[in-house]
Amino acid sequence: MAVLLRQLTFQSLISRFCVDEAHSFYTAGFALYGLPAFRPPWGKLPELKASLRPSIPWHFFSATFPPHILNLVKEKLLRPGYDYVHVTSNRPNIIYATHQVENSIEDVRNYECFLQSPFNADSQPHVLIFFDDKKLTTKVEAHLESRLPPQDRGKGIIRYYHSSMSKDYLEKVHNDFISPTGTCKILIATSGESVVSCLSILNKFRVLTLVLRELTFRT
Repeated sequence: MAVLLRQLTFQSLISRFCVDEAHSFYTAGFALYGLPAFRPPWGKLPELKASLRPSIPWHFFSATFPPHILNLVKEKLLRPGYDYVHVTSNRPNIIYATHQVENSIEDVRNYECFLQSPFNADSQPHVLIFFDDKKLTTKVEAHLESRLPPQDRGKGIIRYYHSSMSKDYLEKVHNDFISPTGTCKILIATSGESVVSCLSILNKFRVLTLVLRELTFRT
């Protein structure tokens, strides 16, 4: 594909370039918070764009464009005179809340707030937690699993989901999580599950969007 994209004959067949989850240009394409880039090719979008015919229109889509990310996309990826379309993502079944974390966002105890107390598997709300770090997904899953009542452990109520898992596993867990009668109630995932599960959840369940807030104090 890299060779084809550099051939003018092939480029003449491209009517437009559509980039979904375009916030990943920043969140996955660059080193952040002392961690290496999660998906370095995202950061190379400007190089790809520069290698193609200027007449090819580009479209960037995202439901996660806070000002600093949007400004970077405008600066690095958009040409002057672009059209900007912004519509709300609010729905009647979405609730927003903020939870201040203790110590750091990697402290697994901060995620105990997602477990119903006292725990009841039948009434436990569906919770979808996103991380950029695959190792953190497994750590949080293991900790929350250990906080379940003994009779509920090992039943698949809490699952992790990332690109190192097999296709069969990912499909099985995804389908179980979005099913109203499924066993999985808490899914801890990387961005690979973001679009499909989010759309399925928004259409089927009451959603709590909880922002974990990590405060930094300077002296």
